[in-house]
Amino acid sequence: MLFLMADRLRRHQNGDLALLDDIKMACIEDFTVHARALEEFVWGDPNPRYPADAFASDFFGGGEWETIRTNIQRSA
Repeated sequence: MLFLMADRLRRHQNGDLALLDDIKMACIEDFTVHARALEEFVWGDPNPRYPADAFASDFFGGGEWETIRTNIQRSA
């Protein structure tokens, strides 16, 4: 959904796709929610208060993900 919404909004911005204002706002909201979830998955740290939450670090041994993610560009 993140990439689909990014593409849809890009096409709208370029004039290749007409979106009604309410649909455009829904696309922006959807993109934002998914971008935030992805950012938290990559950069977040597990919180014992929410043990069911998943993070990229869950798929690596202790400290391994923290080393790997230094190679990933973090956007503001």
